[in-house]
Amino acid sequence: EERDETDLLLDLAFIPSENLAFSTGVFYTRAEEEELAVNIRTLNNREGSFNIRGELPVNFADVSQTEFADALWALKNEASADFISGYDPERVQGNDDMKLTRYWWTLRPQSSESFQWRIRGTYSFETPFFFEDRASHTILAGYHYINDNVDFLDGNENLNAAHIDRNSAYVTSGRINVADAASADALYFRPIDDLSVLRYTGQNLAMPGRAFRNQDVFFHGAYGILQSKFWDDKIEMIAGLRYDRYNAETKELLRISPEDQAIGASSGKWVDNPFSVVYGETAAEKSFAEDIEETSMTFAMNYDINRALTVYGLYSEGISPNTSLTDGNNETIPAENTRAIEAGLKWDAFEGKLSGTIALYEIERKNAIWQWSQAPSPSKWMNSPNPPIGQTFSGTEFNPNPSNGLNINYGVDSAFIPGRRQAGPRVEPDHPGRQ
Repeated sequence: EERDETDLLLDLAFIPSENLAFSTGVFYTRAEEEELAVNIRTLNNREGSFNIRGELPVNFADVSQTEFADALWALKNEASADFISGYDPERVQGNDDMKLTRYWWTLRPQSSESFQWRIRGTYSFETPFFFEDRASHTILAGYHYINDNVDFLDGNENLNAAHIDRNSAYVTSGRINVADAASADALYFRPIDDLSVLRYTGQNLAMPGRAFRNQDVFFHGAYGILQSKFWDDKIEMIAGLRYDRYNAETKELLRISPEDQAIGASSGKWVDNPFSVVYGETAAEKSFAEDIEETSMTFAMNYDINRALTVYGLYSEGISPNTSLTDGNNETIPAENTRAIEAGLKWDAFEGKLSGTIALYEIERKNAIWQWSQAPSPSKWMNSPNPPIGQTFSGTEFNPNPSNGLNINYGVDSAFIPGRRQAGPRVEPDHPGRQ
């Protein structure tokens, strides 16, 4: 991984008097990152015709039937039909034990730019309190603005993005000869018994991610806090109010050149753009139709009964803004809200050598966000739902009952189960498959 980062920090303070102070600050950062990543998996076939666990179907050999033959490990099952000399994947039986390791490399870019500005002021003063006593107060008020602009890969590319099949727009248009497709794409194989370190040595790269997006996020926040002490500082009170406003705009960065669009190239398939060159962008779409506005408050008080014993109480509210995480309907999830109530007793003894706290509290979270990959249509970023295997996202209403159930477990033929498997000799030497 390579990272190039530029940062700028500026802080200014102005103190016109001992009771009044102002400060402001600006922070700017820009970062460019590139990560060389490998997507690798060891696959096995399931019952039925040759299908290596949903990743390499029978028609995978459209371009070259022997493309992965030398890397295939196979064990013949006596109960299945004979192997066909010359390796015909459509004649391989589901009961035959087969394993294969496939992989591809990608160069994953990300760039980010962030600007933050804040200003705040404090003012301290005293007021009369009960006859000749005095109360001290400090007011803190501030405002901050944050703007983040990020180019990021959305989701992980699938097998089709690494492999050129005979229906590829590049093949049907004549841009790539069908006989050269296997050497032009980014899909590679290796035997499962090859335990050497996997290194990048100049292999073809696949275009990374499901999509390349840009998101522009802004936050406005303003707050005010009052801290007061009474009765020789035996009573302390804090009261605060905060206002937040935020939203985001997301657009897709188009990585298919006009020339490739003209021949029908599309995302989700192999595209000749391994370095994610951008040729245009879609119109920006807001996360929320209207800016989200939230107000939260805090109130706390403690009373020193004596030097060793203090009682206290607290009420506070808070939010955790969300601008990108979406639900199964591809709708941005509102902010998480938290409310906390706490009361307790603090004590110490033996000149502070022994101390403790007894507290009773309640914390309530509303709209908490949790990622669950087995949801019927999970989505992590705007416009990027990831439907379960065998389903597509249609944009219709949320369906909690996917037709194929939750893909947490999968079954294999009984021939794979130790003790019930009828294993025969390995693949014959004249079979191109790995022995």
